[in-house]
Amino acid sequence: MITAGPVSLTATTGANSLAPRVSIITATYNHARWIGACIESVQAQTFQNWEQIIIDDGSSDDTAAVIQRYLDDPRINYIRQENRGIWHLADNNNVALAIGLGEFVAILEGDDRWPPDKLESQLSAFDDDTIGLCYGWVQVIDDQDVLVESDILRSGAWSPPYASLADTSPLPFLRDLLLLRGNVGNVSVMYRRAALDAAGGFWQPSYFPAADFSTHLRVATCYRAAFLDQPLGFWRKHSGQTTEIHALRYALGHTQTAVEYWRSLPEPVRLELGIEEQDIWSARRAYLANAYWGATRAAMHGDDWATARAYAANMFKWGDMFRKVEGTAAWLFSLLHIDINSAIDWAAGTSMGKRLVR
Repeated sequence: MITAGPVSLTATTGANSLAPRVSIITATYNHARWIGACIESVQAQTFQNWEQIIIDDGSSDDTAAVIQRYLDDPRINYIRQENRGIWHLADNNNVALAIGLGEFVAILEGDDRWPPDKLESQLSAFDDDTIGLCYGWVQVIDDQDVLVESDILRSGAWSPPYASLADTSPLPFLRDLLLLRGNVGNVSVMYRRAALDAAGGFWQPSYFPAADFSTHLRVATCYRAAFLDQPLGFWRKHSGQTTEIHALRYALGHTQTAVEYWRSLPEPVRLELGIEEQDIWSARRAYLANAYWGATRAAMHGDDWATARAYAANMFKWGDMFRKVEGTAAWLFSLLHIDINSAIDWAAGTSMGKRLVR
C-alpha cells in the first residue's frame, strides 16, 4: 500500500451532532460540471444519517466554488489539498477514512451520482456480520447526464460476479475477481468499516491508477460479499476520466494486480481457490486485446508509428481471430504511415462496415 505522506489540507464543515452511520468518500478533481449533481444525489437519499467527506485534489476549475454552495449542510465535510494526482487515490481515500465516523463506508466520485434508495437498500445486507462488501448494478451516463447504457454490467465479460449469500466462504467471490468474471462498479459499493480496517484501508499499487480493485481483493479474502440485483449507481463516462485516458495502463495494471495478489496468498488458500497464475492471464485475453486496440488507434492518430506497431503486435498475442486481423492490418498500415482510423471511419459508412466495425 502507498502510505499517505504530509498533505496540505483546508477543511470546511459544519457541526453535526448526530453520529453518521455511513461515511461517503468523494474524491474530486475538476468536476465543476458534475459535483453539484453528485452532492444532490446524496442529499436526496431516503436514508439520511450520513456524512460526505469531499477530498478536492487541487481542482483548477470552479469545483471549489460549486461545493461551497452546499456547505450549509453540516453533514458535508470539504477538504481541499494540493494536487497529488491519480497515483495517490488510495492515499486520499485513507485521509477521508481516518476522518470518517461511519460504521459503513461508500465511495462516490465527484463526477458520478446515486439513485435515491442506494444507501437504504444496501444497509440491510449488512445485518449479517460476515458481509464486508455490498454492490449492485451500475448504469452508464454521459457528460450530459443522459443514460447511455442501462445495466451495462449485465452483459458480456463485464457481468458482475454474483456473490451468493449461500457461500459460507469469501473465496468464491475472490476467485471471480481474480478471473475477471465480472466487474464490481465502485460507484455501487458499500463497505463495512471493520472490513476496510482488516484490509489495512484502501490499497493502490504504484503502477495502477485505481484504488478499488486492490482493496476489493483484500476485503474479499476475509469477508463475504453481497450482491443486490438492482441499480446502485450512475457511472459517468467522459473523455477526461482516468479509465479513458489510461485505458491500456489500467488494463495492464489490473492484470498485474491480480497476479501479484494471487502470488501473495498462502499456499493453502491458493489450493482452495483452485486456480493457477496462467488462469488469471487467460481470463484477461479479450480485456488486454481490446485495450491494446484502443492504444494502437490512439498512437496512430498521433503519428507514433513505432509505438502503434508495438501495440498491434500485442493485439495479435492476446486477441481472438478478429482482433488478430485488426492487429495485422494496423501493423501494416503503420509501416505505410497511414492512420487506420481513417479507414475505419470510411468502412463505418458502408453497409458491410456497419456490421463489422466495432
